Amino acid sequence: MQDIKTPKTNRFQISILAGALAAIFLNSASLAESLSADHKETSEKSVDALLSLSFEDLIKIEVVSIGFFAMERKRSPGNSYVLSLDQIENSPARSLSDLIDMNVVGMDVGEHRFNSTLIGSRGVTVDNNAKTLVMMDLWQLNQRQHMGYMLPAKNPLMGDIQSIEVIMGPGAIVHGSGAMNGFINMISKTGSSHEGTEVNFEYGDIEQYASAEVSYGKKWSEQKDFYIYVGVQNTQGFTPDNQYNQTAYPGYEYNDLQTKKTYDKNYKISSNFKNHSFSLKALHVMFNEETSHWIYADSSWPISPRKFAFFGISPKYIQEIDEHNSIEYIGAIEYSDFGGRNRKDPENPFPFGTKENHFEGKVIFKNKYETSKLAIGVLWGKRKFENGKTYFIDNPTLPFPNDDGVTGSWEEGALFLEDTLTIGEKTTLSLGLRYDYVSYGTATTSDNLASDLDSESHTTPRAAVAYDITNDSTIKFSYQEGFRYPDMAYYSWWIFHNETLKSGGHELPTLTPETMKSYELGYFSKINNNLTLTANAYHSVYKNQLGWVNFDRENPYISPAAYDYATSVNGWLGSFMNQENEISTIGGELIVNWSFEDDHDLNMGVSKVKMKDFQEKRYPPLQVKATLTSKYLDNRLSIVFNHHYNFGLSKGDHSNMHSDYKEARSVFNASAKYSFSDSFNAKLSIINIFENDTPKYTFDLSSPWLTASGNNHRYIYLNANYKI
Repeated sequence: MQDIKTPKTNRFQISILAGALAAIFLNSASLAESLSADHKETSEKSVDALLSLSFEDLIKIEVVSIGFFAMERKRSPGNSYVLSLDQIENSPARSLSDLIDMNVVGMDVGEHRFNSTLIGSRGVTVDNNAKTLVMMDLWQLNQRQHMGYMLPAKNPLMGDIQSIEVIMGPGAIVHGSGAMNGFINMISKTGSSHEGTEVNFEYGDIEQYASAEVSYGKKWSEQKDFYIYVGVQNTQGFTPDNQYNQTAYPGYEYNDLQTKKTYDKNYKISSNFKNHSFSLKALHVMFNEETSHWIYADSSWPISPRKFAFFGISPKYIQEIDEHNSIEYIGAIEYSDFGGRNRKDPENPFPFGTKENHFEGKVIFKNKYETSKLAIGVLWGKRKFENGKTYFIDNPTLPFPNDDGVTGSWEEGALFLEDTLTIGEKTTLSLGLRYDYVSYGTATTSDNLASDLDSESHTTPRAAVAYDITNDSTIKFSYQEGFRYPDMAYYSWWIFHNETLKSGGHELPTLTPETMKSYELGYFSKINNNLTLTANAYHSVYKNQLGWVNFDRENPYISPAAYDYATSVNGWLGSFMNQENEISTIGGELIVNWSFEDDHDLNMGVSKVKMKDFQEKRYPPLQVKATLTSKYLDNRLSIVFNHHYNFGLSKGDHSNMHSDYKEARSVFNASAKYSFSDSFNAKLSIINIFENDTPKYTFDLSSPWLTASGNNHRYIYLNANYKI
């Protein structure tokens, strides 16, 4: 197999990196001049304070991403999880997708052979993550060409993350398009929470994984700090022993397959700077993965090795008018690439890809009193997409641009408000309304077909109420909505076939936003000082779902005569379309958190979901997740056992489903971390201890070899961490 050479870094990347480093060092120098001897409180105190929270304190932790104001979890709309720093560092999980898969009841992580990680939620797993919004400190990271936040979800470089909030259900009232089926907010470390230097190394034997992470934080005062993180990693990959009896594509050998492999540059750089009312976040990621299926790809689908790059900054300024009123000014500037390499010909692995940039400004007025919290805001942004060109990764080799990429742009805007009222001592009421619009420009496909796209708009309400039955139990109900505009790549084949149809006097229906309505009833009870119970029941209705359609002659979109005309010209007819039928889910989650004998914590949950009118079901109908954390030797030794159980799928859920998916997926994981001193610790992690060989759910349930090769192996990782 031909080696892949590291491409030359282009001028744009050099400029971005040079500018980022210059800004970092200039800020560091100016901050160093203002260093005060009166503010030398170490970050260890802040971290120790967080880790030493009592069970009751942990119950009262607030979530910041559910609304415009932080809210106690038991009163917040929907169901939420908060994964703490202790859980992240002690867990056998190594990436965002691992943490969700092991800990979040009601979500399931699968894989797509082209698009990478799939985050399914409450019964719905589609071919990308565009329905699940991923953020860092409320800064939206989803790409809008096509993929959402997919490939970077499996990036193990997580050393800059302090905690993670996972919210089930929609959140469009706060976050707009894309926050349909849950949203995830990664909260980053700061110079106040992590002062000093920290170094982390990790090694994985089976795939020869190696990574190094370094961070530095400085706190000058309660209102001034700085933090920077750099992580690099590489994985050689390995040849798995289970290929589901498939043979390689002609021109390749079985041993050519290297699953769990990365190539070229893989790194992450992030920084946080705060100076009183002003803060600035920066993030740069390069993650390139060799997939586990490319030697099995047929001649029409040879594209698979994937590359992702992102650079962005997000400034924020808070203007305090008085003790009750403030105005927040929030911006974002982002540049991102998504691409890969065509491996059909071993001698010519040409690259392909698209680039996207995003500029956004948001202003939020906040009025805060003891019994009322009001937020009113406005947003404006612009996105530009260019197919066949990239900022950071290989320059694509034309004339082979990505068929699923489109060149174009859109402007987006929003008006929103939310009022949270405390009525008496027991009732919390949240009411909100949001109006979004998007104005498209001209979209051009890879074969230079152009179309002027219609503008779209959407109005989203929220109504939620929580009532404290007693001091230790709360019941709540919420009605929320979510929506998503069509991603730009959805117009690729739509334009191609629509131009053909128009030449014959026919036309495809216009793509419109997909929507979701969610009704949820929740209950929380602190049974005693060591035991809590959380229960949720939900009913979600999805309308105008965006998905791929292979047209038959009898279809709900165009007439048989139009179908005959299109296929006579193009030979086939398929496009992303709004699904005609509504689909719905009804289900619930039951979660128990039990702290016993002071040194042991058990978090266990079960979820059940019934899917109605789904053409194909790619989500476990029953799911159980449990994590037991035990600490010994004055908390110097932490041992974590995790079990994730997915009920098998029924053959009727997928007409061509592979028989392996009938079996339950029962995966056991474990980790042990020992602190040799306050400065040094080491951790051993074991993934899939008993080598369960049921593949993860994938978008191609008929072909597990396309994404699941290697899932049956046991993975062992060694980690060493040193704090200076």
